[in-house]
Amino acid sequence: MFKVVYDTNVVVSGLLSNRGIPALLLDLAFNKRVSLFLSAEIFDEYERVLRRPIFRIQPRQRESVLRQLRSLAHWTEPCERVDAARDPDDNRFLECALAGEVEFVVTGNLRHFPRTFRGIRVLSPRQFFEIYCQSVAPEQN
Repeated sequence: MFKVVYDTNVVVSGLLSNRGIPALLLDLAFNKRVSLFLSAEIFDEYERVLRRPIFRIQPRQRESVLRQLRSLAHWTEPCERVDAARDPDDNRFLECALAGEVEFVVTGNLRHFPRTFRGIRVLSPRQFFEIYCQSVAPEQN
């Protein structure tokens, strides 16, 4: 099972539209097809951003999603600060990935991150979904 960290934009996009790849990625986490890793810092960011009025996410839906994420996540406590992302606030995703020995950080903002960081691949939602689909596809004869 892949170990992943989802950037906040993946979670928000997945909630705003149930037809895109981010929604499929949320479903993978909710159905425990991937192991989603979180830190308290990331969860707080998810919560802050999902509360923004501009997104018009209903309180009941928001609280349900946050409750699910809280219960299914593998929680990490990053012990190393890094300075590898263009946006300093995005370093928290790399720090969580390092602490959880995660394989992938999935983000809609690839330009903010290095392509790889200490063996962790940083991918777009589409790139990650394609890798996931290839890993579960039945072997060709």
